[in-house]
Amino acid sequence: MRPLLCLLLFLAPGLAAAADFAPPSWIRPTGRDIGDLQTWETSVSGAAEPDEIRLRLAVDFMRVAVEWNGRVLAVAEPYDPPLSVPLRPVEPENRLRLTVTPTEGPSALAVELETLAGEERIISHPTFPNTESRGAVSLDRWRPDRLDEVSPFAEYNQWKEAAESANTAVSHIDPPLPGFSVDRLRAAEPGEDSWVGLAIDDRGRLLVAMEQHGILRITRDGDGTIHHVERVEETLEECRGLLWHDGTLYAHANDSKALYRLRDTTGDDRFDEVVKLRSTEGRVGHGRNDIVLGPDGALHLITGDSVLVPADAALRTANEPDTEKALGHWIRSGPGGHPWEVLCRGLRNPYGIDFHPDGEPFTFDADNESDVGLPFYRPTRINHLVSGANYGWWQQDGNTRSFPVHAPDSVPTTFDVGRGSPTAVKFGTASSFPPRFQSALFAMDWAYGRIIAVHLDPRGASYAGAGEIFLSGRPLNVTDLDFDGAGDMFFVTGGRKTQSALYRVKFTGDEPAAVPLTPQRRERLAFSETSRSHRRMLESFHGRPNPDTIDVIWPWLGHDDPWIRNAARVALEWQPVDEWVARVRPDAGDLGSLTALLALVRQAEPGSVSIPVSSALDADIPVRNRTGQLTLLRSCELLLRRGFPEIDDSDLPERIATRITPWARSPSREVRHETIRLLALLDRPEAAGLGIALLRDASTQQDRLHYLEMLSHLDRGWENEADRLAFFHALVHARDTAHGDRSLPAYLEGIQARALSAIEPSRQEEYLALWNTPRREEPLPEARAFVRNWSLEDFDDKDFNRLDELRDSERGARLFQAALCSRCHAFDRFGRPGSGPDLTQAGSRFSSRDLLLAILDPSRVVAEGYRNAVVSLRDGSTAIGRVMRDDFRESTLHIAPDPFSVTETISVAKGQIVSTEFSPASPMPPGLLNTLEKEEVLALLAFLRSGGR
Repeated sequence: MRPLLCLLLFLAPGLAAAADFAPPSWIRPTGRDIGDLQTWETSVSGAAEPDEIRLRLAVDFMRVAVEWNGRVLAVAEPYDPPLSVPLRPVEPENRLRLTVTPTEGPSALAVELETLAGEERIISHPTFPNTESRGAVSLDRWRPDRLDEVSPFAEYNQWKEAAESANTAVSHIDPPLPGFSVDRLRAAEPGEDSWVGLAIDDRGRLLVAMEQHGILRITRDGDGTIHHVERVEETLEECRGLLWHDGTLYAHANDSKALYRLRDTTGDDRFDEVVKLRSTEGRVGHGRNDIVLGPDGALHLITGDSVLVPADAALRTANEPDTEKALGHWIRSGPGGHPWEVLCRGLRNPYGIDFHPDGEPFTFDADNESDVGLPFYRPTRINHLVSGANYGWWQQDGNTRSFPVHAPDSVPTTFDVGRGSPTAVKFGTASSFPPRFQSALFAMDWAYGRIIAVHLDPRGASYAGAGEIFLSGRPLNVTDLDFDGAGDMFFVTGGRKTQSALYRVKFTGDEPAAVPLTPQRRERLAFSETSRSHRRMLESFHGRPNPDTIDVIWPWLGHDDPWIRNAARVALEWQPVDEWVARVRPDAGDLGSLTALLALVRQAEPGSVSIPVSSALDADIPVRNRTGQLTLLRSCELLLRRGFPEIDDSDLPERIATRITPWARSPSREVRHETIRLLALLDRPEAAGLGIALLRDASTQQDRLHYLEMLSHLDRGWENEADRLAFFHALVHARDTAHGDRSLPAYLEGIQARALSAIEPSRQEEYLALWNTPRREEPLPEARAFVRNWSLEDFDDKDFNRLDELRDSERGARLFQAALCSRCHAFDRFGRPGSGPDLTQAGSRFSSRDLLLAILDPSRVVAEGYRNAVVSLRDGSTAIGRVMRDDFRESTLHIAPDPFSVTETISVAKGQIVSTEFSPASPMPPGLLNTLEKEEVLALLAFLRSGGR
């Protein structure tokens, strides 16, 4: 074991070195009452060869604070997904401390420590002292709650290939997961249109909805061979949802704008009765989608945000201020189309809906692809549908933004899929697949031609999600699926007038061994069943004003489970405010009182909120309580946006700013975001300096753009000219290097216009020139003589201790150019955006040794976003370089072969790509310091460590 981890024993009996694929064990403290703190601490020595350690945590019903050298880096709350935290040794002796707080439920923790290169790995082990082992963590519970990002080489427009082909529906299908086989049974013939919906009747016949109008029926022989195809309906337009139940076919016809019932009343096997059950107004784009029979015997429909809800529909969602329309819904209807009840809102375009074996509904909601790359982009995602929830898409004309996923007046995401175009979903309950897939949700992505298996693990009142690609193809624009009586999966492709086909997926492998039911999972399942019953009890109060229920609701407002807490808050918002406003006392800072405050701000009329909000500002909300801080931040934001007149002449804005300003340095990314948002809304002068500091520290494009946008709203606080200059340099960097979609240019131009308007007219031209200056390649510096092939061993602690005395911005800038750093990197106002990351904050994130090693050996660790792609093409040629622009909805990729000239790119047609891989070699060449004297190397290092200050 190398020096880095030789002392990383973490109470040595408790973490054990593990084989590559050995899962960690769930462990929990023994001999402690629920709520007691326990601290686990270890020492990590600095090493001669620095490296990064990755700490991964999975928590069940437990709060865990991660401290590194006395600073809280992250907090995992009791219902969070697995957490990954980078730890970088910067001291001779580094201290790692985990402080755990069990909460209600089977509390447990799993831990993994791994070097960045994955060469060493240590995991929580059953022999951890003062704990009991709860069994190994399952792979699905250990995975992130998101699918891997779509490759930039993937073809979003593969469906066009199906539109161009009259003879075949697919050119390639990747093998499905092991043990499964897939066969194409039939392609659509001329006159059979494109296929968008599928259901299977009680005789095993397939009913296929055609895109333009009509429904086909496909009959199979006993061996599964198709022998007859007929039209059984001619008029219904684009039935995105089909449901066969009890001899009746229900059709949710999008272009016909209605729900229909089709029956054979004469016994001749024809649908002689076609009844319109319910019409709906609105457009057809994000329209009338799937329909499924619920465990309650009712019809459950899903609609996109183009559909208007009938005026007589009952609502489960509480009325919200400043919302013009109620769009994007899960709807429950009786078999006759009445009554019509809206159970949730705030969806965008969810195409499919189905029920988990536990009786819980799920959907696959769309993104706004134009927002890709922007800080408020919300990926396509699997949502657990619950009563009364708002899933966050705004329903205001001219405002397409969703509010943040972490907003406390919404519910969490179950599983993020990423870019794509969602179509149908179906649980494998009726399948003959192995048990793991019988409880999986199969979700179809039309754009990238994939079926994703999402594994849902009960966790409290909802579920933890993990996913994998079940099968994929090109073109394979999948639209709907179902299972027949034998348990085989059938799916169809189509949409947008493309060539369609019918496929079957069978399980042909050996039955896998059953997954052991560990003590942790057994207790979690039992606890989750109880939690769901609590949530459903609270949901029974939705839509029903009854002051007698307030005493029942109140204790649940502070529950750690966000799904129970949401159900309680919605139930409270349905009750008359006058009956409970006097109970809102948030000065204690407990989550229940803060949730009650949020409900009050959302529902109260002017004059009743200033005293409770003022009380909340005196509350002690610790840094480890992310949800409490976000709840207060959201309450204050809504208070200001609603414009209650009583705050205009009060000291509330000043007190809000004073209270939240320290939170700008929270370990929580979400709290930092919302703090700056609120300070910008208040136009606080301190927000400029804080925002610039956060902008410098930001490591992702979304974070940088968020802070740039918030800073652009500030009129005050720009007395420090260096801050203003740093803002515009960062904005230009974003303009030249940010990846995104069609909304990105206008978004950046809006930031630039707002920021300019806050500058006195005499200075605007100066900053406008900075924005308008075109990118240009700098001339190469004069050649310098070779000095030495430097290595890390040439520098010792005495050298690194001298950096402060060598700090000289003018000399550092010259060396930054001489070593060619300025050709690829921006650093404060020096250099320019190029093929490498912005280095302004590198000195605050990395030790001096780390920085020097990264320059001397650039290929040792290459950040994922800065690797060269190696692209093999059909003509036998190869393109190598960095992907500089990924217009994912276009069929062209732009690659910069020369890291020193990233403005010169070549275009590659995605359809010509045979294979791709990322090079392990950095585009940054080694030996860039070999023409510098040792004193110059140290001076350059001091310059980089300064952060431009």
